[in-house]
Amino acid sequence: MIRLLDELWHTGRLVALHPVAAPEMNSDAIADWLTRAEAEYREQLPSVPPALDLSSAVWATQQFYRAAQLMVYRELGEEFILTGLETEPTDASRFGDAANATAIASIHYSVDLLFRFLPDLERLTKAASPTDPLLKQIDAWAARWPLSSARMKRPAEIQEKLEPILRDRCLRIMYIERVLDSGPASADESDRWNKINAQYEWKTFDRQR
Repeated sequence: MIRLLDELWHTGRLVALHPVAAPEMNSDAIADWLTRAEAEYREQLPSVPPALDLSSAVWATQQFYRAAQLMVYRELGEEFILTGLETEPTDASRFGDAANATAIASIHYSVDLLFRFLPDLERLTKAASPTDPLLKQIDAWAARWPLSSARMKRPAEIQEKLEPILRDRCLRIMYIERVLDSGPASADESDRWNKINAQYEWKTFDRQR
């Protein structure tokens, strides 16, 4: 599995083992791989990113890889597809109202290490079947993790959800560039507002530099 994750990380190519026949995902092996991969990745970013939250990154890796398996092996039924997929980690209380913005930014960054491939997963899933039940979970992830879904057509983001992302210099640049890189605004009013807001945030950010 680590070899397949490494290929996705470096090439964006989705390859997955059958979810029934594949061995269990080893959290320790994933954590070790993520620690090495993230150290290299952060050197390529436009600014210094938040600290790695390893448990969130491992969760996102396991969830994304399982979704990739289910997208590739389409003969499985809806009940099987939706089993084991979660919208956020079970210890989500860590980033509730009591958590500070720095900690929340760290979690968004760590989840995004694998969830940045979410637009590709959505595109491939829709191309295979526009009614695929896996799209329900992809939509839920897109709504919950706005940094990762910034290149996807989606409802206008609530400012409170974006606050931890926009307060962090690195994540703010990443988010704005992704929104503006997602192509021209669609006829959907909310998508148009996402781009207008991103342009406003970029001008504000540029004045503060």
